[in-house]
Formats: sequence, structure tokens, C-alpha cells
Amino acid sequence: MNFFKTLMPLFILILVCTIGSCSTTKGDNQLILPEIINPTYKSYSTQQDRGYVVSFEYQDTGISPTEIVLFGIRQSIPSSAIHGNKVNVNMIHQTSTIQNHVIQGSDLPNGIMFEKEGMKYLKEVNFKSKTTLK
Repeated sequence: MNFFKTLMPLFILILVCTIGSCSTTKGDNQLILPEIINPTYKSYSTQQDRGYVVSFEYQDTGISPTEIVLFGIRQSIPSSAIHGNKVNVNMIHQTSTIQNHVIQGSDLPNGIMFEKEGMKYLKEVNFKSKTTLK
């Protein structure tokens, strides 16, 4: 019995240290997605095309945006649309001028996709409407 009383404080100390190290490890592995600043869209409609011009800025955390999801449309962000930490993308919803243009639908909520080490992460975004373009 004295043997257990002697080892009990050591056992409790080891248990507390083990639990503490697990929670620290979990926090270290979490990916922090960039803050999205001023996310807006403008709809446009011409005789040939319909779509949205999407703009936003993001806080640089070492991970760049790769796709936008807006109103059920998912579209890649070309590198030419990223200028520093500002993004301006033309999301085509319907076109008769670009042959074989495929519009990718999505059930995901509105947001911005980020990719790191082959894994994709969606940051939900509430895009604000600007005046409609004509």
C-alpha cells in the first residue's frame, strides 16, 4: 500500500504532462486560414457572357487562395489574377464566346479555397454585392 502512495504523485505528474502535450500538439497542427478583407462581387451581362467580377484582399499567412465558390459556381483563380495580396477574378457563369468552356458547379457555400500540402480548405465568405455592371 505504501508503494502505491509513493508512486501516485509521480503517476499523476506523468498523466498531466501527457495530456498537456497532446493539446499543444493539436493546436500546433491547426491551419490558420488568411483573413479575407473587403470581399465583393459585381454581376455583369452582355449579349455573349454573364458572370461576376469578384474582388478581395487577404492577409498574407504564407498560403494563397486557389479557387472561389460563389452562387454554386466553383472557379480556379489564375495566378495572373493575384497581385500581391489582392485578387480580382472574372467568374464566367454563361458564355457563347469561349468554345468548350466548362462551368464547374458546387454544393459548397460561398467562400475561398486555399491549398496547402495537397489538402484543400474552404474559408466561408460573405461576399458583398456592388453595383451591377452593364
